[in-house]
Amino acid sequence: MKNVAKVIGWSLLVAIVGVILIVALNGLGVFTYSVQQTGEVVKKTVSADNVIYNYEYFKRQYQDVQAQDRKIELAKQVLDDFLKSAGPRENWDFRDKEEQQRLQANLTGLNNVRAEMRAEYNARSKMVNRNIFIGKDVPAEIE
Repeated sequence: MKNVAKVIGWSLLVAIVGVILIVALNGLGVFTYSVQQTGEVVKKTVSADNVIYNYEYFKRQYQDVQAQDRKIELAKQVLDDFLKSAGPRENWDFRDKEEQQRLQANLTGLNNVRAEMRAEYNARSKMVNRNIFIGKDVPAEIE
């Protein structure tokens, strides 16, 4: 009877140790999976294609925003010139009013496009996996 109790005790001990090992190894697997995935993110972030793409994106987008600023300035100048040459608004005919609305809509559209470009640039510049590729010749954020 004593031997049976010993065998049951040892079996129970082995089972408990087995369960503890399984739980510990499973927890270790979760940890190593996280480390492995972090390594994959780093590898993707600093791949040659990604580095070139992000560097070129910031350079190109900044230049595009500057070009958009020039378009906006030109549209403002055209609207101002029209308003100066058209005389008092109460003397405008339908075509004058229509032209003013067209010029104003053009300016509004250009400003809206610039706002979208700015938002996209600034959002990407705040992303940890992209902002490391901003060159020194472009701003970290566009106003």
